[in-house]
Amino acid sequence: MKRIHRFKSIPSTQTRSRVLAQAGAPAWTVVRADRQSAGRGRMDRRFSSGPGGLYFTVLLRPRMSPPDLARFSLNTGRLMTKTVGALAGIKTKVKEPNDVLGLCADGRWRKVAGILIEASGGRSSLDWVAIGVGVNVNNAVPRSLPDAASLASIACRPIPLEAFYRGLMRSLKEAWRGL
Repeated sequence: MKRIHRFKSIPSTQTRSRVLAQAGAPAWTVVRADRQSAGRGRMDRRFSSGPGGLYFTVLLRPRMSPPDLARFSLNTGRLMTKTVGALAGIKTKVKEPNDVLGLCADGRWRKVAGILIEASGGRSSLDWVAIGVGVNVNNAVPRSLPDAASLASIACRPIPLEAFYRGLMRSLKEAWRGL
């Protein structure tokens, strides 16, 4: 079965990953899009994701109980914060449970990335976990989102998108090995 599903445009990588998970897709199946027209965030918030950003969902099939999911979510937010900051060369901090903030030149912290984790399973174990990631890398952030920024605007330079993606995936695979 195909492990990487890449789209120019898709409504939501998270929604597509759920369909693949329910169809039996293996762990480390990735759905990635250059654009999303109906991206989803926490509390079912909707957003549009323009070109230049990084939008993907990783499907895992961890050996973990449902109560462990909350700790996994917090740890994922911390891991993403550390990795995004290191790859972009900027100062970052986590806004729990799983938003990544970057420090701008004006001294304000603005959201540069978000993570959405969804899971399915029974009382004692999870069948799958879908980790959706959206990172404002080089994309234009709408003026209607004054508390958000792109990594490029904070770093004052374009960020090589593919190298950033590969670095982020290396970090995730290392951290989640053996789940």
